[in-house]
Amino acid sequence: MLTPTFHFNVLQRYQDIFAQQGLILVDLLNRRANNQEIVDIFPYIKRCALDIICETAMGAKVNAQMGMNNEYVDAVSRISEIIWNYERFPWLWFKPFWYLTGLGFEFDRLVKLTNDFTRKVYHTVCNRALLNKC
Repeated sequence: MLTPTFHFNVLQRYQDIFAQQGLILVDLLNRRANNQEIVDIFPYIKRCALDIICETAMGAKVNAQMGMNNEYVDAVSRISEIIWNYERFPWLWFKPFWYLTGLGFEFDRLVKLTNDFTRKVYHTVCNRALLNKC
């Protein structure tokens, strides 16, 4: 069922974006590798994936790999941690405890931040599309 959605001809349109973002990722990792230290590549992969997804799906460059929009990347990471804690500790399911711990307020703030970012990207793409029609 998913095969037509991800047909190779569809993905070829985005090959340049994958390659460009992949080169940025490799360059960043090479710089760190030259220091002969252990490197956690997960944050680099997350930022690369964010750059690829935003540019292919929404047509917007966010430059997360180059240090821009780190607030969004950090927010998504922290939301994941909060959800992990929410699932592990049943007492957090009781709303007063959820908010008394501060996790509820932090979660709400981070979700608002990520939603605002998504809306901003969406509006940028829509405005660009409207300008191109004129």
